[in-house]
Amino acid sequence: MAINIKPCDAKDIDEARKLVPEGHAEPDWTSCWLVTDNEEIVQLLGAQIRLVVEPVYAKPGHQEACLMGLGWIDGVMWKLGAQYGIGGYELFIGDDHKDFQNFARKRLPVSEGKEKIGLYYFRSFVTK
Repeated sequence: MAINIKPCDAKDIDEARKLVPEGHAEPDWTSCWLVTDNEEIVQLLGAQIRLVVEPVYAKPGHQEACLMGLGWIDGVMWKLGAQYGIGGYELFIGDDHKDFQNFARKRLPVSEGKEKIGLYYFRSFVTK
């Protein structure tokens, strides 16, 4: 058994793509690593620094104020992106806010991807 970990090369993407669940967004392939077992790709790992706006909670009926908040956070994200060389950010809007999703789809300069229900894990490097 020969288990290896290697950066994802362009020639590996078609095979690695088979590990991405249907309906999920593809990763930034330039920040991915592959685990191989006897040269078969068995795991895809992505490691990157990302900008994420989360959480976003809003009270229904306050569209103007919420739009102002989105404009403000967009400016913050632009500044952070410029500082760290990151070309964009993620904004998650839950399925329980369909009107907000429709607004984002129609009115904001964004691309959308579907997130599946699952568990979120956080590994802290800070010890108490």
